[in-house]
Amino acid sequence: QSTWGKLRLGNEHFALQMSQSKSAERASKYMVSVADFKYLSNFIEYMNKDSSQFPDWEKTVLRDLKKDLQEHIKSHFDTCASTRQKFVSMPPELWQDYSNGMFQLTEKPRPVLGYLPKKELDTLNHKCQSVFVCLIEADRASIEHSLDVMRASTSDRKEVESLLARDLFFLQDAEDHRKAATFWKELADKKVAILNDLEAREVFLEEIETFEQRASDPQRFSKGNSLQLAEENKFRASSIKKLKELDAKAIKQCTDYKTQTGREFQVDGVPYLEMIKEQQFGRSSTGLSLKKLRPEAIPASQKQKYAGGSESNLIHDVNDSELSRRLSLHEQGTNPVSY
Repeated sequence: QSTWGKLRLGNEHFALQMSQSKSAERASKYMVSVADFKYLSNFIEYMNKDSSQFPDWEKTVLRDLKKDLQEHIKSHFDTCASTRQKFVSMPPELWQDYSNGMFQLTEKPRPVLGYLPKKELDTLNHKCQSVFVCLIEADRASIEHSLDVMRASTSDRKEVESLLARDLFFLQDAEDHRKAATFWKELADKKVAILNDLEAREVFLEEIETFEQRASDPQRFSKGNSLQLAEENKFRASSIKKLKELDAKAIKQCTDYKTQTGREFQVDGVPYLEMIKEQQFGRSSTGLSLKKLRPEAIPASQKQKYAGGSESNLIHDVNDSELSRRLSLHEQGTNPVSY
């Protein structure tokens, strides 16, 4: 074929494109602006993205929503002759989904959704909005639940404060919420498993407190029961051993948690390692009693060992200038037996 022939064909192709472009431009004057329907537009935007990059949950959401929208449009086509007529003379490849013959929702190679009545576009938009809002509300509930069961601190809650207060409900917002919900659920699962073990430790500490309160009653041996005294000493000996084991396990769990997550293990904002330290402070290691010593009877060496910081990390209103050393809660009149 001659160069002139190729040029002529090229000009004919260009003329055809220009004709189609002008036709589309004229037709657009009679189309509804899809951009006015923000949720539907957001869905169309995602229909034109590489779906292989989406997580499975999002692929499922988009697939199911696409099917719902296509079925709604088909139902409208079946009952509305005027809409069918608009698309009869239009090449199928401009508006049909090649995979199933339904209405394509990518607006490529050219926008065509605007030929649908405004009422139908509003319905499609509402369907998209409902799905997006449901996704976000479900993940918000999940985040709140995770924070509750893990006994989150105020700083934990502040991390998601702006996200939960967001008043946008698009797919990007749904992605942000799902990411946060997954993060906090995984963190909560780790923490709750540890909290269950710590609860058993706290229950045992309460048993010790109750035991020593009863053991301090001088009337308990009114009948001179030496067997009861032997049982008490036996309980103390076994309890000291058990408490050391529980303390060691709790300390390891809190330390491992920080290593794995980069976060200090806290219960309602209180560092649990500090709680253990407070609970251990003032307790005799001789085995004669599980009860804490009176503050004035605690050895100075133990007090000095405890006073490794400027103030108690469980009390936030202690002024360094008022103290010559760090005071424990026990010395301040508070008994931190349980969390």
